[in-house]
Amino acid sequence: MTEEDLLQALHRRLAIPEKRINATTDAVPLYPPVSPATLATAERALRFALPTILRRLYTEVANGGFGPGFGLLGIDGGHRDEGRALVQMYEYLCSEGWPSGYLPLADFGCGAWAAIDLATPSEHVVAMDEWGVTETSFTLCAWLEAWLADVDLEREMFESLTQMNPFTGEPIPVRGRGKGKVLVSWDH
Repeated sequence: MTEEDLLQALHRRLAIPEKRINATTDAVPLYPPVSPATLATAERALRFALPTILRRLYTEVANGGFGPGFGLLGIDGGHRDEGRALVQMYEYLCSEGWPSGYLPLADFGCGAWAAIDLATPSEHVVAMDEWGVTETSFTLCAWLEAWLADVDLEREMFESLTQMNPFTGEPIPVRGRGKGKVLVSWDH
């Protein structure tokens, strides 16, 4: 799929409010795209340029609020997670020990995130969780294409484990660490 095809497919998907994000069936607002000036302000605050496809998503599609998990974080005035837009979330996470160079994309809940690895030219999506940073097989475009194809990205990015419910004794599925090559491991 070309970038143009991807952007057109995203516009079609976003026209269906209940299909904008995976984490809920409630419709989320559609945030209008940002201006190039707003994008430049965010890049100055981050102290690095965003990948071309991410710039196009923000300026041509929407200011976050769509995609896997709880949706792509927006820039100021766009989709927020825990009250924080992209720049504020990156700064907050870095202050909590998040390694620089991994830009948060979407929250998957319970401390699990999809982020983009800006430290390498491949700009792969990584899974970040309580165990560390794990490389996935997805580029940002491939990650969004998989989402458009209704691939369960949480299952693709994180191990599926089973624990016993302490109250019922029944097995329950839980999310484990990220799948793939471990790039950064947190000390436990």
